[in-house]
Amino acid sequence: MKRIGAVAVLAGLFAFPATASAATTCTAGVLPTPPDTVAYSVTGTDGHGTFVGVVQGAQRQEGVVWRDGDATLLPDFVPLDINDSGLMGGYTPGPSNGRVIAALRPLDGPVRKLDASWTTAVNGVNDAGDAVGDVYLEHPVVHVSALWRTPDYRLDGLYRSNASPKAIDDTGLVIGRLDFPDTSFTVWSATTREIIREYGPEVQLYDVDNGVIAASHNRKIVKIDGWTGAETVVPGATNAVPFAIEDGVIAGSARRAAMLWRDGEAILLPAPADTTTREASAVNATGTEAAGISVSTTGKVVPTLWECSAA
Repeated sequence: MKRIGAVAVLAGLFAFPATASAATTCTAGVLPTPPDTVAYSVTGTDGHGTFVGVVQGAQRQEGVVWRDGDATLLPDFVPLDINDSGLMGGYTPGPSNGRVIAALRPLDGPVRKLDASWTTAVNGVNDAGDAVGDVYLEHPVVHVSALWRTPDYRLDGLYRSNASPKAIDDTGLVIGRLDFPDTSFTVWSATTREIIREYGPEVQLYDVDNGVIAASHNRKIVKIDGWTGAETVVPGATNAVPFAIEDGVIAGSARRAAMLWRDGEAILLPAPADTTTREASAVNATGTEAAGISVSTTGKVVPTLWECSAA
């Protein structure tokens, strides 16, 4: 599932999390960066060893797929999420400079454009193939929330202006935020299109999976039952940020270091040689494989793959 915010968080105010137990061991490796590009972020995984992300090309941002140890550049598509079937959600360049069009793309298939408004993007796609994102209706400032349902992908809005849906799960929960007049976070039902709950600035929502939202509440990571609002504090996750959740496993960052939280354990992920980790932003359902970014001693962003022992 897609977490809110794809870029690295340089949060120097974070306090260091609880030390991981010796039960979990992890190794770090470097994901290759395509030639003539600069790595930017890892945005998702299909849970089966394939990761997607964003790189900066000569003219614009481009997509990248990491699979079987290779990096494949996607010059016509930027993936912001991927589901377990390999369906990517994101955007493709529009007809004029600065415009982009919401699109889906299978790993081994063509781009499918979803809308031709002023500018749009798919921010999240669930395992069923439903997608959420933003639509700017011929206006470069005011945008509305968008829901595209499989299989016909007819635009079916969530009917909230200036709302930016970021993730959708298979239970029908949608999370996002309002960009105007404030920046509060919102939970919707994709079925009824009604708002279930709104949160003030003390709560930030990042990702949702199987009805559970990964969130930060007063700088503590919590799991929120999206339907009831019940919260559970994640052990060892004070002053930390959760970027992705999959079957209860959380990937994120604390004090500018990549972390996993799994089965009550806070796992500090190791760094590749001559780098410092920054964040883990994609993880599989067992927490045995995750990806994110590290930074070299010269400041270069290094896409990083972690493989961890089973719980």
